Amino acid sequence: MRFWIFLGLLVVSSVQAAPPVSPARTINELEEAIADAPPLAAPQPTVPERRRANLFGTLNDQQLLLVGVRIDAAYTGGGAVVQGFMIPSVRLTAWGRAGDLIAYRFSLGQTKEFSSVLLPTLMPVQAYVDFNSSSAMDWDPHSRLTLRFGLFTPTFNPWWTPDLSEIALPDYNESHRALFLARDIGAEIILEPIVGRLQFYAGMFNGSGIFATNTNNSRAFTAGVQGNVLFNGAKWMMGFSALLHEQADPTNVNFRSDAIGNLFTSLEFAGSPFKLTAELFGGGLSDSTRNSTALGGAGALYIPVFTGLRFFARAEVLRGTGTGTGLIRNGQFGPILDLHKSTQAYVFYQYLDTNGSIEHMGWVRVRLNI
Repeated sequence: MRFWIFLGLLVVSSVQAAPPVSPARTINELEEAIADAPPLAAPQPTVPERRRANLFGTLNDQQLLLVGVRIDAAYTGGGAVVQGFMIPSVRLTAWGRAGDLIAYRFSLGQTKEFSSVLLPTLMPVQAYVDFNSSSAMDWDPHSRLTLRFGLFTPTFNPWWTPDLSEIALPDYNESHRALFLARDIGAEIILEPIVGRLQFYAGMFNGSGIFATNTNNSRAFTAGVQGNVLFNGAKWMMGFSALLHEQADPTNVNFRSDAIGNLFTSLEFAGSPFKLTAELFGGGLSDSTRNSTALGGAGALYIPVFTGLRFFARAEVLRGTGTGTGLIRNGQFGPILDLHKSTQAYVFYQYLDTNGSIEHMGWVRVRLNI
């Protein structure tokens, strides 16, 4: 009897200790419970991706392509040869990067460099590739090396350009055009030991233009150095460049040998349109008929009047150009209207004396960068 009583009490206690049966859950409730459950293990901290770097900088698959249009529309009056409405320059440009280490630029356009205002010609005016020693987004401040290869204007100073739309100038210096190389096919190496402060460059070019194979045994070599000094919100720049250009044998009727030096400097203030530039240039020019010593200088002054309006004045003189009387005198002055970050207007008077041919001209030029 005691056994049966003990067994009965054991069964009753077992039934009372049993946990209650949970009601059946829906599929949605089960999914929510799983989502809210704590993780089985603590998450590991994320390790930042390390980009591979080597002698030639950082490698990735970044690509970039930009397209721009530059147009110069102008009107001039008073000149004996050049007057009326014209388009001094128009450019269609594509530029960008192929990865971090390679940049490129290609431009089609019409410029006074290769054509007249009466006979515009559309042709390639830039087509080059830059090979950089380190990533364009991660430059080493102690070492920057670039190799430029293709069709471009050799580096002489920050103001030399054969194209009116290439930099913010109302016109190029006639003395630059007489002494320096225009666009040519070649290679240039640029070294910046201190980025933004010190730059060395050297180039080698065909020296005979861009149209055909070199048949005159022409060649040109360029070199230069440029440095910047910052003080009290101002930047003082100074540099020197040189050009050696040779063509044909001295006994040939096409012989030419030029050796030109250019010393240049500028002063500008941060956040201000005020700017002062000056340069000296000279050297020896030789061909099969004459030898001459070129010597000249140029200077420009940009003075802010108020927001959106500046006044500029520029003058240049060069003696011994190797042609005609060997004299170039050029002066310009007038206001610059900064209508928009992409639009500028120039209104200026120009006095130009080229080998005794004197012209007085008034210009209105509108430049659009899109």
